[in-house]
Amino acid sequence: MGEISINPKFNIHETYKKVRILNPYRNSGAPSGGVMPRSENLIRFYKFNETTGDAIDEIGTQNGVLYNTIVRDGSSYEGNGTNAYVDAGFTSETTKYSIATRIMTGADVSGVKFIASKYINSSDRSVYFYISSGRFAAQSGSVLVLSSGITPNTAYEIVITCNNESLGTIKIYLTKALEHSRNTEIIPATNIPLNLFRRNYNAYYANVKIDYFAMWDVELTQAEIDTIPEGSL
Repeated sequence: MGEISINPKFNIHETYKKVRILNPYRNSGAPSGGVMPRSENLIRFYKFNETTGDAIDEIGTQNGVLYNTIVRDGSSYEGNGTNAYVDAGFTSETTKYSIATRIMTGADVSGVKFIASKYINSSDRSVYFYISSGRFAAQSGSVLVLSSGITPNTAYEIVITCNNESLGTIKIYLTKALEHSRNTEIIPATNIPLNLFRRNYNAYYANVKIDYFAMWDVELTQAEIDTIPEGSL
């Protein structure tokens, strides 16, 4: 996987902040009954609260198809890190997207484990969101943004925003605080289904729990991110 590399020496124009601790006293059941911002631009919203059947897309665009052993407890889906994933179908983002999710990491946060991807090759990929050696990571082309260090068996609220237009940015947020921002490269959107819990074509399966997964075809602002309801893990 030669296209993934981590350079810890970010330049002075990049933004990098330490993660804030999740507040345990906030409403933890909100995505089941809360309202997502920019609902007119939502292209996927999975609550992952089913115990049987499909992963229901709350906006009715594309139910997720489960493959192999996804563990479902009525409040989250859990990948087995070996062959389990969700096929979320084709998405309509072009040069902009945002993702919000709540993830419980597994016992092992080393190596590479994919949360969401639309990948054909290093020059044809749009969504590219994964765990990399103890951090959350997202890419636009070869441009990489990283969170601060993460801990095994811990819940995190993550938002990725990406604008691949000229002078755009890719950003990663933890607990709604901006962690890292860089200018993006202009790359094609992949004509391939969105996969959760792995990188497309049977690679880098994740052993994590996902409470909910939302995706927009716009770049959310900080004010909009602040209104995203929290999950229940």
